[in-house]
Amino acid sequence: MKKVGEVLRQWPGTEEPAEGEKRDAQREPPPAGPGKEGCPICHGLGYVRRDLPVGHPDFGKLFPCRCRQAELEARRLQQLQEASGLSLLAHMTFETFHVEGRGHLL
Repeated sequence: MKKVGEVLRQWPGTEEPAEGEKRDAQREPPPAGPGKEGCPICHGLGYVRRDLPVGHPDFGKLFPCRCRQAELEARRLQQLQEASGLSLLAHMTFETFHVEGRGHLL
């Protein structure tokens, strides 16, 4: 019986990279994420995972980092305002409200 590694080497695209390629890949910095550069929590990735036991429902899930909270809250507020259609009424305040209405009924 063949070993798994031997079988996998026969498939195209599963060859191990050359030694020089491995070193180059290890030197590349991780891609920039949506987080703030230099964040001590997520290191710029924008997401973190929680240290939870394997059976926990949130195990392995990513959560937005604290450095993105203001951005996410602003985006959520904008989405809610657009969905509600209330932006058309933003100019209406109690100061501009006319109790008698636009016209009087006779």
